[in-house]
Amino acid sequence: MAEAVTSVFWDINLFPVPPGFDARLVRPCINWFLKSHGYSAPPTIYAVGILTDVHDDILEDLSSTGITLYYAPHGSTDIMSLMSRLISTSPPPANILGKCDPRGFPLPLSGYNIFRLFSYSSPKQDSILWGRSFLA
Repeated sequence: MAEAVTSVFWDINLFPVPPGFDARLVRPCINWFLKSHGYSAPPTIYAVGILTDVHDDILEDLSSTGITLYYAPHGSTDIMSLMSRLISTSPPPANILGKCDPRGFPLPLSGYNIFRLFSYSSPKQDSILWGRSFLA
């Protein structure tokens, strides 16, 4: 599955770009993370959430790196819908990485590698890991 299509679904409201962090570096950090875990195909990255709650400069910087912005006013429900739509239109094998509430994940399907970045045991701890570890 390392060479399969990889899609990343990122809840930008739950895991915002940390203050002072250059939003243009989010994509390279995600690419590095995936490569360090053996995924070689360039990912399609979706920043999903209530985009009106995110500063325009951050959205412009993310968009300039090829991250797709997706307005999702209903949080996990919208993320699950977007993931399910991708699964229904993309044949396996495929990798799906979610940086979102675990309720946003569809049920595992044969031929799809669905994985999460964090344990999701503590939203506060996950937010710290996102800002300090993943984007470091």
